[in-house]
Amino acid sequence: ASGIQIVSIQASSNNGQIQINDSGGTDRILLNSAGTSYIRGGNLAVGTNSAASILTVEGDIRQTSGDLLFAMGGNANIKHLTSGQSITFDTNNGSSIAERMRIKSDGKVGIGTTSPNVRLHIADGSGDTTLAINNSTQVTGNTARIDLRHNGITGSQIKSSNVEDFTSSENRT
Repeated sequence: ASGIQIVSIQASSNNGQIQINDSGGTDRILLNSAGTSYIRGGNLAVGTNSAASILTVEGDIRQTSGDLLFAMGGNANIKHLTSGQSITFDTNNGSSIAERMRIKSDGKVGIGTTSPNVRLHIADGSGDTTLAINNSTQVTGNTARIDLRHNGITGSQIKSSNVEDFTSSENRT
């Protein structure tokens, strides 16, 4: 490599580092015990010898403290495996961070509440609309509705044009 140092190991009393350069002398890997470490160029595989993306991990990733910051461009599968704890979704409005939704360990979902007590609990202390169902299809007679069912049979419907109670099977749609 014509005098270019490919691997460098340095140590002092407080820290050490390993640096790997390419044949042109550009650092590609730096492992620093007391500062920033990085890998530049190529993909990194952990738990496998095949990296399909910048980071490919085969197996669990365990985080015992701190925040998990997660961004994606496709579908996601989120699992929380600690018994008795919730998954929370928080947002930042520019001045503060607030919880917006919670999935409890028993499967109850709360939107606008930190203590859902039914399967889906929607709360809004401001008096604004708490649930909106829209049907934008421009077909005559096609309206947005909520069906209230018991054992698969519609008992009541709330439609965008009116409220209808169905007491006999011939009135059900």
